[in-house]
Amino acid sequence: MVVIEAMASAKPVIVSDTSGVAEVIKDGVNGFRVCSRNPKQIANKIRMLIQDSQLRKRVGEKGRDFVHSNLSWERFATDCEEAFQKVLRKNSVKQVISKKIGSE
Repeated sequence: MVVIEAMASAKPVIVSDTSGVAEVIKDGVNGFRVCSRNPKQIANKIRMLIQDSQLRKRVGEKGRDFVHSNLSWERFATDCEEAFQKVLRKNSVKQVISKKIGSE
């Protein structure tokens, strides 16, 4: 959760390739993925971010954009509503078919 909060705050993130959140990180775009058993790689990513303010800003903004587009409460509510509507439509079709079969 901390990684998502950092991304939502436009902070660049570095995540381990074994972490669950690594699935949403596009390396070098909205964050960085590193091998958890490679301390040199981790240090290099940190050094890169310290030295390049434009990279920090760009990756942080892309991370924020990703969170706002894909993980916001509005998006969650929309996805839930779509899922409920799909279930309702499916059940509606089943009821119509059952009634039709029952009346024959």
